[in-house]
Amino acid sequence: LEEAEPLYREALRVRRAKLGDAHPDTLASVNNLAGLFHDRGKLEEAEPLYREALRVRRAKLGDAHPDTL
Repeated sequence: LEEAEPLYREALRVRRAKLGDAHPDTLASVNNLAGLFHDRGKLEEAEPLYREALRVRRAKLGDAHPDTL
């Protein structure tokens, strides 16, 4: 898992630059990096990313959308 972190970070960086922060693929990368941190026990690093993904999805999709529940 340790080797995956730089790859996840690079994917997120490129997606933010090319697609923007609110694009679904960018949000998937945010969530993926958060999941990696979670799996590695780095919960303090995972939480803000999970919150970011949820906040942006709620803003775009609304509170009742399946991706925000």
